[in-house]
Amino acid sequence: MRTHKLKLNGKEVTPREFHQGGKIGGEGIPMIPPNTYTDARPWVSESSGVLPRQVAEARESVANNKELTAVRVLDNGAVECTDRFDAGRRGWMKHRNKIDADGGYGETYEPK
Repeated sequence: MRTHKLKLNGKEVTPREFHQGGKIGGEGIPMIPPNTYTDARPWVSESSGVLPRQVAEARESVANNKELTAVRVLDNGAVECTDRFDAGRRGWMKHRNKIDADGGYGETYEPK
């Protein structure tokens, strides 16, 4: 039967060593903020997306913008971002001329 290898800081360790923890950022379990966007857990928003008939145009504009590397427009018009900063969510908001009222923690609205 295959078992998973446990690694900490690039070294293979025992289950006891893996679960004992340690200093954050040094030895032990590194700190990963719970609100981090990743490929496994992206930020998906329908309200910040486009209409389904605008998907092709939005995909083309994302492809032409070299800064938006972590943005993908889904088939239903929703937008998926795997990064919180300029390559992802913040860059998409800037690209669409939207204002993020709470800096990533709230809803977005169109400027007046």
